[in-house]
Amino acid sequence: MKNVLRSLCLFNFVLTASLFGQSPMQPPFIQPMKLLKPQIPSKITTNPAVPGRLTYQGMLTTSSGTPVADGDYNFTIDLFDVSLGGSSAWSDTLTLPVGQGTFTAILGSGAPLDIVFNKTYYIQVTVTGGPAGLTYPEVLLPRAELTSAPYALGPWAPKDSNIFFSGGNVGIGTSNPVTTLTVNSNGSFVSPTPGILVGMGGEEALREIVVGRNDQNSIALGYYTFPPPPLRMDDAYLITRGLHLFTLGSGGGIDISSGDFLSRAGMIRMDVNNFIGVHIIDSAKVGIGIMSPSNKLSVHGNADVSGRFGIGVTTPTNSLSVNGSADFSGNVGIGTTTPGERLTIGGSMEVGTGAGDYQHVRIGGGNSSGYLYGSYPKYGDGIHLGYNYFADAAGNNNIPNTGGGTSRLSLGYGSISMYTGGPNTEPFILGIFINGFGQVGVGTTSPSQKLSVAGNICYTGSIGACSDVRYKKEITTLSLNLDKVASLRPVSYYWRTDEFPEQNFSAEEQIGLIAQEVETVYPEVVLTDKNGYKSVDYARLTPALIGAIKELRQQIEELKALLNTPNGKSKDDPRSIGGLK
Repeated sequence: MKNVLRSLCLFNFVLTASLFGQSPMQPPFIQPMKLLKPQIPSKITTNPAVPGRLTYQGMLTTSSGTPVADGDYNFTIDLFDVSLGGSSAWSDTLTLPVGQGTFTAILGSGAPLDIVFNKTYYIQVTVTGGPAGLTYPEVLLPRAELTSAPYALGPWAPKDSNIFFSGGNVGIGTSNPVTTLTVNSNGSFVSPTPGILVGMGGEEALREIVVGRNDQNSIALGYYTFPPPPLRMDDAYLITRGLHLFTLGSGGGIDISSGDFLSRAGMIRMDVNNFIGVHIIDSAKVGIGIMSPSNKLSVHGNADVSGRFGIGVTTPTNSLSVNGSADFSGNVGIGTTTPGERLTIGGSMEVGTGAGDYQHVRIGGGNSSGYLYGSYPKYGDGIHLGYNYFADAAGNNNIPNTGGGTSRLSLGYGSISMYTGGPNTEPFILGIFINGFGQVGVGTTSPSQKLSVAGNICYTGSIGACSDVRYKKEITTLSLNLDKVASLRPVSYYWRTDEFPEQNFSAEEQIGLIAQEVETVYPEVVLTDKNGYKSVDYARLTPALIGAIKELRQQIEELKALLNTPNGKSKDDPRSIGGLK
């Protein structure tokens, strides 16, 4: 008849406790034996850390009841949450010495005993190997239920007289705990509620922690209330000292205070010595030095920001990032701790967040303020100064005072221009334009010379050309002026206004010369711009006209001389008057 293992088990849980014996489900299996009486100390004298291990003792016998042979045996120990079947919640494999049939296994000495003992578990032992002569593997059934040590089921056992257990509440320094944990309390509440209380007892008790007191659902450090508790959820309370986290009604808040201020739900506040600090009200508005902020950030007094500060944003990218409005009654410094004006910036300032994101800055008050703005869709890249006018990032016109005129100064890539407009009119009438070559246009955006004027010029002073002899050399008197001047062709004409609108040509009839014709006679007075278009400097024709007049005068004098001689002949000139040409 084959040998079968039998076992006597003794099981310890933290302190010494016993398992029931394991009886066989069907023969031949292990027969239960009488349990040993657990040895448990009558008084706790130390407070060691929980070791996280369980001790299991048993005896292996043959089917005849005699102990198995001494030697090393292999065991597999499992924990199940059911008495039969199921899956193992924890398992370990051990090799243990067996002497006179007895073995001791420490669960957790191999595989960590990392399960939570918050429900019933059953232990199953399987002998998987050992000395010859026995049958392996052998499962020892039934599984044994794990039970508590006797003192683990007892009431609170204090180390000394300073710890008390009453009605499910724990008291430290008090025999009458009124909350789940009450520390050093000499008073009581109307009804015990879950929470933690430290040092609550009268107006003089300012060293306290309260969690979930009455119906406030609050956490408080060092305060007393008036009127005394219980408080209603919509009641206000007067603060003397401390830190308060509370939930009243549908609101909730944090109060960090030193002084006497009235606090209510739905806000966060920090005050010191009766001075208002920081208040965050239920609409997520922040006030510094003010109890009722009206904007995302309201500051009563000066403000210094040395790092990145965000209001209404979670990731500020600059010294101050505000998503919303902000009111400041004092000076504000960004990048400086000594602001001398309402806004002092110690560094660069950016208006807009990227290319094409053009915003505006308002300068001055009243209904016709000045504006510094950019508007790529409207006027292209650049900076624009406008009075009673700005174009927004979308290119829309904005005229605050529709009854007033408008003007703008635009600084673009390589150009400066000035425009004006009438009441409720975009400033589009060009005044002065300066291009990237330093050429100035009056009434035109395409100046071809240092000064190009599209329109009439009226002046009461003088326009002088440099003519001092000290500037000149290789001076030669002009000749044949009369013949050259006579070859010029005076004409009348109209400008091609439809083909050259940027020149702002007049629509009236004009008189003058043709530049290409003048250039063949007097190329010195003809100018050609970078695009090949020509112009005539009429003022520079004056010397030629003077020369022609002088030549004509000389001929007239000669005619007079012939008229004064007999027969119309001069002794020096044999020609007659009729022969003069």
